[in-house]
Amino acid sequence: MRKLCCILPLIGILYSCSTKTPKVPDSESSLLPPMEFVYPDGEKIPTVTLVGTFHFAYPDKDVHKTDTNQRVDVLSAKRQEEMQELRDYIAAFNPNKIVIESSDPVRMNRKYREFLAGDMEAIRDERYQLGFYLARRFKIDSLYCLDANSFAHQYDSLCPALETVFADYDWQSDDPMEDKFYEYLDYRDKMLHQMTLLDFFKRLNSEESWNFNYGSYLIGDFKLPDFQGVDALSAYWYNRNLRTFRKIQMVTEGPEDRILVIFGNGHISILDHLFNCSPEYNYIPFGDLK
Repeated sequence: MRKLCCILPLIGILYSCSTKTPKVPDSESSLLPPMEFVYPDGEKIPTVTLVGTFHFAYPDKDVHKTDTNQRVDVLSAKRQEEMQELRDYIAAFNPNKIVIESSDPVRMNRKYREFLAGDMEAIRDERYQLGFYLARRFKIDSLYCLDANSFAHQYDSLCPALETVFADYDWQSDDPMEDKFYEYLDYRDKMLHQMTLLDFFKRLNSEESWNFNYGSYLIGDFKLPDFQGVDALSAYWYNRNLRTFRKIQMVTEGPEDRILVIFGNGHISILDHLFNCSPEYNYIPFGDLK
């Protein structure tokens, strides 16, 4: 279980508001671990885990598009057996809330009710194959659809300056490092054919994988002149994921919450950082579920 981090700037505020006295370390030259300072009595806090996934239906809406001959059919008999193995692995988390990548809760939960009633044919969609099945398994009434539009998307018509910011920000550049990144994604698509879904998801949801994916935002168009790429990334992609994180905060109700988040892997590299650093969540990485 990964320890929460990045909260030292909060310590002064939290200390001034706390009525509890943290335990004093034996040595005056020692520092208490930050979380022991914030929660001196080991209080229970909400728990979250993240599942980064590829899009099972290959909608071709992402920058990287898997070649048609490299796509896997998650509805095949072999892959459905593997899908059950993957669900069983995730089920060890024992969630009571499930968050999926959608911004349309009415539509998605209508479909979920159709699924529960047995009125839906199997579809190639990770929200169905993972989210619906796991929600039914844990008798969860509805799913949280917490995808978010970015600040830039919400206000682009009201802020002409954004048009300049996003000029040429199209994920196409002559940066050789970006070429290497896309070569790796092609390689990863091919390797899926040689791996079970569970093995693939364990590698996809590793710290190394997420760090590499996070780094992909810092190359290519990120290096547009001056701060153009920086501003575009922060106003669009980073802001979108910060808003999703905020939405998860808003549906968190108490220390008994066990929140399973199922999103496209590109989002997870940012959400991983946010949850890993948040002092308000006990974050369990995917690889530590069993």
